[in-house]
Amino acid sequence: MPQSIQVIVKETVAELRLYQKRFPSKFKALQMLIIIKQQGSLSKYKLASILGSGHSSVVSWRRIYLKKGIEALLIENRGGFKKGKITGSAEKKLAQRLNNPKEGFRSFIEIQQWLLAEFNISMEYHAVNKYVKRKYGARLKVSRKSHVQKSPLMKRFLKNLSEKFKSLQVKYEISGCRTINLYFEDESRFGLLTILRRMITAKGIKPVAPFLHRFDNLYLFGAFSPITGSSCLLEMPHCNSHTFQVFIHQMAAQDADEFKIVILDNGAFHHAKSLQIPKNMALIFLPPYTPELNPAEKMWRHFKDKVSMVAYHSLESLQHKLSDVIKSTPPAFIQSICGNEFYKQTFRYSFNV
Repeated sequence: MPQSIQVIVKETVAELRLYQKRFPSKFKALQMLIIIKQQGSLSKYKLASILGSGHSSVVSWRRIYLKKGIEALLIENRGGFKKGKITGSAEKKLAQRLNNPKEGFRSFIEIQQWLLAEFNISMEYHAVNKYVKRKYGARLKVSRKSHVQKSPLMKRFLKNLSEKFKSLQVKYEISGCRTINLYFEDESRFGLLTILRRMITAKGIKPVAPFLHRFDNLYLFGAFSPITGSSCLLEMPHCNSHTFQVFIHQMAAQDADEFKIVILDNGAFHHAKSLQIPKNMALIFLPPYTPELNPAEKMWRHFKDKVSMVAYHSLESLQHKLSDVIKSTPPAFIQSICGNEFYKQTFRYSFNV
């Protein structure tokens, strides 16, 4: 029986998965380390079988890691003795552009032309295509819209967030609450118009999903805590100042001894003059054009994924499904989805919690 060489993997699984994203050409070598980390040292034949690679590759990866560590394993090994054309400053500048969401390229042809114009590097299209895909995992993507006024507003909000938190200290003390918590609030519409998602099928097979073209809908109001994972959700037939008032009263009554700081967007009904904010609650409004600053948006994506690809013939059946999804969502999952480190650290620093 073949003996396994003892390998101690120093990196965590999370770090190794991050390396897999940054170095796609080293995916299998890094997957080998993940397997060893999780299952212990295995023989070269067992590892090769799991990875779908030759055992000689496993031996080589393992030897490099044992002698020189993860840095050596991540070095790009090119076959033969031909020196690569993209080196030094060209490689550095290319990496900077590909890793900047605002300075990417519109096509692989543009990369080819840029290399020739900036560094006098002439390469065939297929060589450029293969190089950037292998080294950077690059691919053509649709750009996400970003309002021209967003950047300065976002920076100002994040810079002043600590001061906003500290300004609520007096209200927190006056409220008499024993604890304090942070929430992200948002609303979303769910209806009978079937939500479609992508599916993986074999080559030549077009995925098919049941579909209903109906527009009956309901609204979910939700608030989610990145600190404790607690949440408050309420279904409403409409989305206006009246239903929002009902929601914040219910949220305030849920754990009434907790002072709730709620971060939310600038919806018109959030600013209604008739609103009565409970004494154990304070609202902080996000700047315009910055939905990505509200992690509650990610929770709606999760819920809609769970109710997608199904044709619901009535709002009642949709309500039952949503109720099951909400009940099966654990606090730890909410903490993971909404757990923006900047918000959490700023909150804890401001209130010493």
